[in-house]
Amino acid sequence: MLRQPSILSYEDVGHQVIWKNKNNTVQKISLFEKHLLSKGIVTIGDLISDTGIFLKDVKVLHANLSPIPHFRLMSVEDAIPRDWRRIIRQSFPFDWKKIYSSPFTVTI
Repeated sequence: MLRQPSILSYEDVGHQVIWKNKNNTVQKISLFEKHLLSKGIVTIGDLISDTGIFLKDVKVLHANLSPIPHFRLMSVEDAIPRDWRRIIRQSFPFDWKKIYSSPFTVTI
């Protein structure tokens, strides 16, 4: 019996193929978008920027997607297993204090 390898790190999650993956499903149906695959969007890592933000990776931004494929990518994000999303979030801690403590000025 083949065992599925454990997904324990951000690298493990990032290397997971999006399409036809039994772990990424919407209503128990695996996902496949030929148009997105042809744009080079293949793995979960292709959806995540260097700062950990979904749908802000260079491949996604340079794909020039119309609204429908972009919404399909949003469904991919929702289809990622919760454990994997937790691993991604923990790999990119966001420091809200930096945002609110940095000085800024508003010119009127």
